[in-house]
Amino acid sequence: MLSFLLCGVRRIAHWPALLVLLAMYAVFAGLLMRLLVKLPGAPVDATPPLDLAFSYSVDTVFAHGESLGAAGRELSAWVHLTLDVGYPIVYSLLFAVIMVMALRYLALSEVWQRRTKYLPLLPFLLMGFDFLENFGISYLMLAWPNLPKLMVQLTSFATSAKWSLVGLVLSLVLGLLVLALVKRLFAKPIAG
Repeated sequence: MLSFLLCGVRRIAHWPALLVLLAMYAVFAGLLMRLLVKLPGAPVDATPPLDLAFSYSVDTVFAHGESLGAAGRELSAWVHLTLDVGYPIVYSLLFAVIMVMALRYLALSEVWQRRTKYLPLLPFLLMGFDFLENFGISYLMLAWPNLPKLMVQLTSFATSAKWSLVGLVLSLVLGLLVLALVKRLFAKPIAG
């Protein structure tokens, strides 16, 4: 399964796919997320979304659900089960493609190729925790005001794991891009 996913990412990891993924990321991050606050039923004075926090408690979830109101809770559940499912797919593919392209450009030794072989799959672990978070938040918004403590804890754990992996994946992506840039700047030209 992992090898199949890795082969698929390697197959698409070229400039055209990267540009399409960058455009899709911009649409999700820029346009769609801004449109959500303008949807009917979106409260203007709600507490910050749960998925932007690092962690939360039952009290925090209750306060957030209360601030959303019935229509806002329904909208939140719908968004987390639709639009916020597509966004993790796009950013995971984007980060994986960047990692594959950077690793390919670095032309690592065989030993380092084996050590970094599965590195581009890390964004998909991030995607998995983002999905768990989305489904958990949707469940909590639909079950409100009955908020099972265990479900809040599991959803909060998924959110914390997601943000921890965001930091790790972004650090790796930036690190690989810096290494590729350094290689590009200091590569010796071939004399003709």
